[in-house]
Amino acid sequence: MQFTIRKMAAEDDLNQVAKLIYLTDPYIYPYWFDSMADGIKVIAQMIDLPTLYNRENITVAVLPDGFIAGMVVSKQTPFSEEQAVISRAFERAKVKEDDRTKKIFDAYYALMGEENDGYYVANVAVDEAYRGQGIAGALIKSVTEGKEFCSLECVIANDGAWRLYQRLGFEIHYEYPGVHGIPCYKMTLKRD
Repeated sequence: MQFTIRKMAAEDDLNQVAKLIYLTDPYIYPYWFDSMADGIKVIAQMIDLPTLYNRENITVAVLPDGFIAGMVVSKQTPFSEEQAVISRAFERAKVKEDDRTKKIFDAYYALMGEENDGYYVANVAVDEAYRGQGIAGALIKSVTEGKEFCSLECVIANDGAWRLYQRLGFEIHYEYPGVHGIPCYKMTLKRD
């Protein structure tokens, strides 16, 4: 299968990228948003705001016809998120925000990127129709190339993902109870 790995561009399908981000976490996003459509609207706004999901931090796998088959969100640490900016995304998307945003922010966004532990891989997703064709591995290799230390978190139940990360050189650093008590691995990649 032919695809190109590159940074997200202004002409890329914002809703497809937002949908892929939504699909990266079946625990957080369905809890946070009343529907996938609402989640896509808010995440699409976050892509245009100074958040982790800003297009500058998104690398995409693009098919010859321009379809975004996969994406990865990644960024150098340390970094921080601001709840006010996330709230602005809700306003711009015209989606009602409630106390779930504060809960998700405190349990997830406020904690990510705090450590100065190198390069953080936050979200990886491949469109269901294109899985098993090397896209996720190519995306991860692209964003981690040349980096001395990388980290990511992975839900333990997603054994296909953490086994892929291991094949790419990541090691399980420790296990922890993730958001909503879903067991996760903190995984790291160290290069000498």
